[in-house]
Order: sequence, then structure tokens, then C-alpha cells
Amino acid sequence: MEFKRQIEEKELGAVFDFVGRKRVEELIPYYNDTSLFLLSLEKDSNIGKTIPSKLQTYMAAGRGIIGSIDGTSADIINRFNTGMVCNAGNDKELADIIIKMADADDDLISTLAGNCRNYFLNNFTINKYVDQILKKLEELG
Repeated sequence: MEFKRQIEEKELGAVFDFVGRKRVEELIPYYNDTSLFLLSLEKDSNIGKTIPSKLQTYMAAGRGIIGSIDGTSADIINRFNTGMVCNAGNDKELADIIIKMADADDDLISTLAGNCRNYFLNNFTINKYVDQILKKLEELG
């Protein structure tokens, strides 16, 4: 895997822990032990045209996001300062972002995390969806 090779070449192994696939219920300890999430999708993925559930989950956890992603998710991450992104499939730029974020100060990491959590609370909670539905019903009614 190209990404793992770059991590080894740049001697960043202490920053990453590749643990493989996990069931959802096994993820909470990992979420609690990280400062940033990596969100990557394949270039030209149809999922990239929508907001993937992973993005919502990462924002709910209140952690910053490193994104190798296009479309709506990239726009949200950029516009609301919730992390750093590069185009999907751009391994060089992704590696540069990861190195930059590994050297980032705690204030930046904290700001990104707070922005993620705030975006989640303002856009993805069940109360927000119910409010939007009720508003549309009132408009129709």
C-alpha cells in the first residue's frame, strides 16, 4: 500500500496505528484516542457526491478531519474549517497534509475539533432533521 510505504519512508510510524477493519461497536476507544480522522474516498466515487455517514460520525465525535475526498464533503470541510482536504486520489498532497497536521499545534487541532462538533450539532442531529421537515410541511400547508 502506497500510503503505508510513505509513512515508513518519512518515519511517521509513531503517529499512525493501522489496525484493520473493526465493527462499529469496537471503534469508540479508537475515536476517543485520536485527534484527527482520515476520510478518503476513491476518485469519481458516487458516495463523494453526497455526505458519507463517516463524515457525520467523525464530526459527531468532535475531531478534525483530514480528507482525500471531492464534492460536498470537501466543500464542508473547507468552508467550515473542520480539517484539511486534497482531491481524492492525490497521494502526494495527502501525505503533505498528514505531515503538516502531525506538526500542527494543539490550538489548531482543538479549533478543528470544535468546528466539527459544532457543525454536527447544527446540521446532523435528529432535532435538526425534524425541524427541517416541520418547516417544509408548514410551507406546504
